[in-house]
Amino acid sequence: MKILRPDKKKKDSKEQRKSTIKRKMLATLIPVIIISITIIVFLTFKAARHIVKEISENTVTTETKAYQEEIENWVGEIISELNMVQITLERMDFTKEEEVIEYLERTCEINDSYPDGVYVGSSENTYYDGSGWVPDSNYVVTQRQWYKDGSNHTSVAFGDVYEDKSTGSYILSASSSFVNKKDGKSYVFATDITIDTVVGLVEKMKVLDTGNAFLYDEKSSMILAHEQETMVGQFLGGIEHDLFYQNIKEYLDRGMMGTVLVNGNDGVYLTNIERIQGTSWFLISAVENSQVYNKLNNLRRLIIWIEICSVAIIAVIVERLTHYLIRPVKSVSEVLGMVAEGDFTVTIGHTSGDELGVLSEKMREFLISMRTLLGNVQQVALRLGNQAASSMEGVAALDEGVGIQTTAMQEMNHVCEQVAESIQEIARYSSELAGIASDTREHGQEANHKLQDTVTISNEGRRQMKEVTSSMERVKGSMDELRNAVDQVTVATGQISSFVQVVGEIASQTDLLALNATIEASRAGESGRGFAVVAEEIKKLATRCGESVEEITRIISGVETLVSTTVEKTQSSIHEIDGNAALIDYAYETFAQIYENINQSYQGVSAVMEKVSEVDSVASNLVAITEEQSASTEEIVSVSQQISAQMLQVRKNSSRMSEQAEELAETSQSLAEEIERFKI
Repeated sequence: MKILRPDKKKKDSKEQRKSTIKRKMLATLIPVIIISITIIVFLTFKAARHIVKEISENTVTTETKAYQEEIENWVGEIISELNMVQITLERMDFTKEEEVIEYLERTCEINDSYPDGVYVGSSENTYYDGSGWVPDSNYVVTQRQWYKDGSNHTSVAFGDVYEDKSTGSYILSASSSFVNKKDGKSYVFATDITIDTVVGLVEKMKVLDTGNAFLYDEKSSMILAHEQETMVGQFLGGIEHDLFYQNIKEYLDRGMMGTVLVNGNDGVYLTNIERIQGTSWFLISAVENSQVYNKLNNLRRLIIWIEICSVAIIAVIVERLTHYLIRPVKSVSEVLGMVAEGDFTVTIGHTSGDELGVLSEKMREFLISMRTLLGNVQQVALRLGNQAASSMEGVAALDEGVGIQTTAMQEMNHVCEQVAESIQEIARYSSELAGIASDTREHGQEANHKLQDTVTISNEGRRQMKEVTSSMERVKGSMDELRNAVDQVTVATGQISSFVQVVGEIASQTDLLALNATIEASRAGESGRGFAVVAEEIKKLATRCGESVEEITRIISGVETLVSTTVEKTQSSIHEIDGNAALIDYAYETFAQIYENINQSYQGVSAVMEKVSEVDSVASNLVAITEEQSASTEEIVSVSQQISAQMLQVRKNSSRMSEQAEELAETSQSLAEEIERFKI
């Protein structure tokens, strides 16, 4: 085993510390630099990607719209020319066939897109053509598709696109109906337009140098123009092997326009869809998304290589710089090592004026201060030892005095507590007396109020009984008057009965007289017939009077019965009223006696209440005095308890001071021993 010398060990330790600092600095700085550069590159690339995306979308849209405008201009030019042809045809005289054919021949030179010019047909199966083509005898104008399409509108409109078998070109028919102003008949004119011009524009169209475009007809669902000839004439919905065209068909069915990202078999395509106004066509341009970002990806790879090289160069620079900066720390490290071993006699030589030089100067000042401090600490340790011994003697004397004082305060506290208990007992009895007096006063006041109410009620009852007595007297007088009236009714009834009896006798006699008169009239014969009639009437009158007398007699008999009953009831009521009047007089006297007794009781209760109020006042004063005495006693007890507690705390503090004095003596001894280890 190899044994290192002490100075060699120190040197290796310093080298290890130096290399550790270097590794820490490199391990911190290099990752920070790498992360910073990576973040900057990432943010830069992200911003650049966004910018490239916007520029690419704008460029694709701009290029597509430029070709869209060219196609729309071509369409507009043809429609304008055909509108002029329609105006001319409306004013021509179709009876002059030669002039019509001559004009139609001139239309062959208007535009290269319809070199055969314009042809016209009518409902009468008349056909005019300036190209020289003569139809067969079985050619029916009204059954041709161009005639049917033109009949449906009065302005120029495009029909379906079809392939010309002879030339292989795609032809677009345009037609319109018109009314000739000369003969007033309806005609249809049409022309066959080749779309080679549009196809040429679409085929040469390049989007962002690598992309292309195609022209799609919505009516026929057919691709009219494409960079690849094999795609021309294909139905967009029938290209099942290519995901791009299927997605385009779906977007068109949903009515989506503008710039969109479309998935294809080979990736994602940046696509722009624009409608050609005046037709059923769509111009669709597309470029692979990867081609859009191709240059940006190349730039990203270049930047990554530059980043790797930069990190390597920065790592070498940081390593060398760290080595140079750590070297001046060596002297400071050696001094700190000696100081750590207790040697404060070392000195630091002159250093530079940078931060390390400032550190060395501060270290030199620290060593001087520590040497002075250690000398002072050594002297303080000696003084602390002497002061600790003196403190221990003073603490012992203080503890003894505190013990005596504590005992005296505890005895005084006990006496004060007994006095406080006696005062509290007196206060409790006084409170009970005051409570009883207060309750008695409350109950007395309640009884007083009730007696007062009773006096009022009794007085009111006496007054009402007096009124009842007066009422009974009036009732008795009324009953006497009623009895006299009933007696008078009885007398009157008797008189009526006598009068009715007389009337009955008169009726009987009249009946006998009428019977005799009738007999005499019968004896007289024819001369006594008139008298017999009068006698018969008198007899009937006498009979009715007899019946009335019997009815009146019956009624009077009933009245007499009722009068007799009324007389009996009146007599009975008079007797009962006389008895009730006697009872009411007795009740009135009884109420008067009750009123006098209750009034006297009320006056006695009022006198008792005055005495109870005096007792309550005295008891309340006694309670207040005892409460003041109790509070004073409790305050004395509290103060004595606080003094006792403070004396106990002082005693505890003196004990703790004694312990601390002993610890201080031990600490001063240990401090003196530790100071001896340092070299100053």
